Amino acid sequence: MVHSLRSMGSAALNFCAMAKGEVDLYWEGGCWAWDVAAGWVILEEAGGVVVDANPGGWEMTVDGRRYFAIRGCEGGREQQRALIEEFWAAVKGKYDYEP
Repeated sequence: MVHSLRSMGSAALNFCAMAKGEVDLYWEGGCWAWDVAAGWVILEEAGGVVVDANPGGWEMTVDGRRYFAIRGCEGGREQQRALIEEFWAAVKGKYDYEP
């Protein structure tokens, strides 16, 4: 499922790279709201989605500290949802951060 892993060192920059189409997915735990807020807005404006990094968390808050983001795609929300569910199915365990 994964061909490579990389990080730009900043959650907001990773979100922006997804908005630009350079990165497909981003999975992170432990970031603070100020680390992701601006990038989150840019990603959503570009058609991306942010959900909880833990399986089943469709409603995510900016201060949740567990993020799974996916870029916009031609298949729209249905294709994004399918990929999120496929990824969640592969996750073992859970991120445990207090919001």
